[in-house]
Amino acid sequence: LSNETYAKEYRRVVMLRNVAIVGEKIVKVAQAYVKSKLKEVVTEATVDMPPEILENERRLYEALEEHEDVDLWTRARRHMEGPWRYVLIPSPMPNAFVSEVLPRRIFITTSLMETFIESQDELALVLGHEISHLILGHSSSQNAFETSFRTIEILLLSLDPTEGLLSLAFMSFLASVRHAVGAVYSRENERSADELGI
Repeated sequence: LSNETYAKEYRRVVMLRNVAIVGEKIVKVAQAYVKSKLKEVVTEATVDMPPEILENERRLYEALEEHEDVDLWTRARRHMEGPWRYVLIPSPMPNAFVSEVLPRRIFITTSLMETFIESQDELALVLGHEISHLILGHSSSQNAFETSFRTIEILLLSLDPTEGLLSLAFMSFLASVRHAVGAVYSRENERSADELGI
C-alpha cells in the first residue's frame, strides 16, 4: 500500500471507530428512553380501564394494541432491540440515515464526517436525530403516505374511460399535492426528530 492509500484507510477506520463508540452510547440511551416511554404509556392507558379488562390478559392485550401511543412505543422498542451496526459509506454526499429495511444499522457518509463533524458531541447529535426518525416511525408513516397516493393514482388510471387522458391530468395534480404535503410532512418529521434527538 502506498502511504496515501494507507493514510486514507486509516482515517476511514478512525471515523468508523468514532461512529461506533458514539453510536453505542446513543443507542443505549435511546433504548432506555423507549423502554421508559413504553412503560409510561402502558400505565397511562391502563389507568381508566375497567377491572374486567385488567383482570383478563387477552382483553388487556387487545385493549393495549388499539392504543395509539402504546402501538408507537411498542414498535419503537422492536426497532431498537438487539445489537446495532455502524456503516461508513464512502461518498461525496454528506448524509446519515437509518432504515427499517436494514434494521439496527446507522449509515453515515465519509463526506458528512469530514465536512461537518468536528466533535463527538456533533456526531452524537446527528446519530440521535437519525435514531429519532426510527423511534417516531417516520419511515413507516412516509411509506404509508406514499403508498396511499400511488394507489389512488393507479386506481384513477384503471377507471379512466378516456384511456388515460383525464387520469394524466389528474395524476399531475395529485403529484403536485403529494409533493407539497410530503414537504410539510417532511419538515414536521425533521423538527420532531430534532426535538427527540437532542
